Amino acid sequence: MIAKRAASGIMRMSLKRSFPRGSDSRVLMSSNDSTFQSFFTNSGTFRSVSSAPGSSKTTTTAAQTKLRKFIPRKAAVQLTESARTFFRTLLQHPPRPEIIGILLSYQQATDQVKMVYHFQFITTVPDRAEGVSLELMEDGSPKPPEQSHNDGLPKLYVHPDAFLKVLGATVDVDPKTKEIRLLDREGNELDPDY
Repeated sequence: MIAKRAASGIMRMSLKRSFPRGSDSRVLMSSNDSTFQSFFTNSGTFRSVSSAPGSSKTTTTAAQTKLRKFIPRKAAVQLTESARTFFRTLLQHPPRPEIIGILLSYQQATDQVKMVYHFQFITTVPDRAEGVSLELMEDGSPKPPEQSHNDGLPKLYVHPDAFLKVLGATVDVDPKTKEIRLLDREGNELDPDY
């Protein structure tokens, strides 16, 4: 009995140290010594945590809450007028009719050991991809994501893997060479490896 109380006290102390300050956590001992029921008041869900070796399965017994779609206030990247015109022209006459947009992704180069920014046509939007509208408002400013989210028009989409790399960058296209460049806030070209 003393060993059981000591183990419960040690478990309670280790749980308090592992959670950030202000989070309320309580541990309830079940009839089975190898299973603890933990309740997290921040999330409001019960989870069964097993201390048996080799068992890493966690089950949630409370109802899952449905997450709302986050719509940002600003677009992830800005487009210069030449880039906007270039992408709009590409999407007005796509190589296949089922193409709905262009995806900006961040992946490894095929011929070298380095990373590159990759633009490709897409037929379905990847999960959690951010859309950047190619349309302008009446005053000449870019259409914000809250108005262009469900407008059905073709867009430039930023893949979630590339999102933090290109956040706040400007997409530019050289009109003569048709080379697409990503520029930072100072106007320097973004290097995908840094």
